[in-house]
Amino acid sequence: MLLIRSRNKLLAKKNQSQTKALNGICSTAYFSKALARARGRADRIGMPCTLVSFEIQTADLNSEYVEYLAKVICSRMRTTDEVGWLDHQHIGLLLFNTGRKGGWRLVEDIIAKIPIPKCDIYIYPHDNQNSNESNDNGQGNRDQDIAQPNGNNPRSPVKYIAATDGSSDFNHASSLFWQSADCPLPVQDMKQLFPRKIPTWKRLMDIFGALLGFIIFSPIFILTSLLIKSVSPGPVFFKQERVGCGGQKFIFYKFRTMKANVDTAFHRHYLAGLINSDTNNEKPMLKLDDHNSEIIPCGKILRKTYLDELPQLINVLRGEMSLVGPRPPIPYETDEYQSWHNGRFDIVPGMTGLWQISGKNHLTFNEMIKLDIQYSRNLSFMSDLKILLSTPVVIISGLISAGTKIDMERSINT
Repeated sequence: MLLIRSRNKLLAKKNQSQTKALNGICSTAYFSKALARARGRADRIGMPCTLVSFEIQTADLNSEYVEYLAKVICSRMRTTDEVGWLDHQHIGLLLFNTGRKGGWRLVEDIIAKIPIPKCDIYIYPHDNQNSNESNDNGQGNRDQDIAQPNGNNPRSPVKYIAATDGSSDFNHASSLFWQSADCPLPVQDMKQLFPRKIPTWKRLMDIFGALLGFIIFSPIFILTSLLIKSVSPGPVFFKQERVGCGGQKFIFYKFRTMKANVDTAFHRHYLAGLINSDTNNEKPMLKLDDHNSEIIPCGKILRKTYLDELPQLINVLRGEMSLVGPRPPIPYETDEYQSWHNGRFDIVPGMTGLWQISGKNHLTFNEMIKLDIQYSRNLSFMSDLKILLSTPVVIISGLISAGTKIDMERSINT
């Protein structure tokens, strides 16, 4: 009986996979990679891309409707375009070097041939949504008029409403009500599609790890709090706004290692210099600890041992951060970012990450960002486990190296 059930599950999965691959519609995994390539091309040369998302009703997923829709889309796309499943209920059509008008003209052409319950258009970069519209209508170099079933101006956008009479015959134009519109439906920013949902295994690892961390380090929490209170007036915790997954802001917690109400202008200027340093003279991501008179007594020790990071376990439990991921930047830091730098926001930020175990302060800002993006694209349980196990080794190695450096400096001075 168990063998029969397993066989039936495999067959069902196989049939679902085959259905979703009909008529040139690529898999979700392949289409996700196509989106990443299009994003990289847009970031590199400023060429915009448009994504049209066609929603499929659950009842139609394995019907002739999907086959016909796929046929219409594939007959309408260019050789440079990509079509695939965004998820189990949405087919995406990715149009390269196409702006807002080009995307809408293609949508008008497709829904004139087959009714679509819901359609969305996404542009990347969103602030460049009008690019190349003077000679591109979503058809490459073709610029022919598109006939509409109601005789509307072929160049004016249309809005459409699914039929309320329950009709499911996709060959009949009566299944749509066509209405002229003064402007197209809102064009959305494709960036909202890039952030990855945190996998279940990663969230469970975060919850278990954070709770275990609170139990193990609870004495250190108490001692550190008392120490900070005894050497510097002000709160124990340092709270700061940071940027997380998808560009969402959250309150970030650390043990306070600097005097209260310190002016951040100097730190902001320093970060801007690191981010905008010339390609041939990039500077390593060194902290300002040795040159900052605002650090409280014992502050440097807390930073060197990374004990000041422990309160971020609160952020991990709240789901704003993970044990492993890119470090969350300060909002004024992101003001200096180039488009491709935003790839580090595709995943939840972490307390430690690939950058921390790969050289950290010896690497430049751009090298750090590349490692963050690499981690995001190759996310796996084993990679997280490897980073978590490597982090204590890196910290201890750094402390030993710092101690050796201090001893050498003392011997030289004497």
